[in-house]
Amino acid sequence: MKSYLASMDVDQRIAKMISRRPLVGEEVVAELLAKKVQSLRRLRMRGMGPHFVKIGGSVRYDLSDVEKYIDQNRRSRTKESDP
Repeated sequence: MKSYLASMDVDQRIAKMISRRPLVGEEVVAELLAKKVQSLRRLRMRGMGPHFVKIGGSVRYDLSDVEKYIDQNRRSRTKESDP
């Protein structure tokens, strides 16, 4: 039995893959958030960072989840409480 993608021709497969949002590594996300990778790892272990995907032993982030995390942490003044 062929998989879903294997049943498509090459152009269809490429179009399907391109339409998906790419996942990025923790180094990219740490740079976007102006944090060290280790700080991002600590946030992840505490359940406080952006949502992530774990594939095998690799941690990946969907950039839309990183954008949501940034939006959820947006403040208009310093003393605002956390959401």
